[in-house]
Order: sequence, then structure tokens, then C-alpha cells
Amino acid sequence: MKTEDSEFLEEIYENYTRKQLLKLLNEAYQEKDRLRARIHDLERTIIALAKTIRRYEEVLEDED
Repeated sequence: MKTEDSEFLEEIYENYTRKQLLKLLNEAYQEKDRLRARIHDLERTIIALAKTIRRYEEVLEDED
């Protein structure tokens, strides 16, 4: 595994300039931030749905 990682890194350094690597790293961080924001949005949606389901269950219980 260590050898594969070393070979992979060596290949990257041979094929990319420092500027290209920094650009790729920056893009990766931006994508990470977008994914984190999306996860946060999904969490809020799940919470809202759970609250809605709870309210509907309470209404159904009150009707019984």
C-alpha cells in the first residue's frame, strides 16, 4: 500500500505543476464545502419532515 501511494504521488508530481496542484486542491476544498452545505440542508429537511410526521401522528391520535 505504501509503495502504491508513493508511486501515485510521484506520478502526480511528474505530471502536474505546483500551480495546477494548488488549483486542484482549492477545487477539492470548494467541493468539500459545497457537500458540507448540502448535508446541512438535507439534515434540516429531515428534521422538518420528522416534525411534520410527528404533528400528523398527533392529529391522528386526537381524531381517535
